[in-house]
Amino acid sequence: MEKVVSITRTGKDKPKKEDCRKILSNYGYTGSSVEECIEEWCKKQYTTAGLVKYYEAYYTGRGL
Repeated sequence: MEKVVSITRTGKDKPKKEDCRKILSNYGYTGSSVEECIEEWCKKQYTTAGLVKYYEAYYTGRGL
């Protein structure tokens, strides 16, 4: 069974970088590519839903 970790915000609040970092680290992801992904994600998104799939698709080369 797949682990699902998400923090959803309402309105126009952007997700916090530390929340994104915690989510990715729960999946074992760390390093400079995580930080780059978090920077990009927090500029564009209003939720953390989909963050892990996005990281896997664009920063690990695993694809969707």
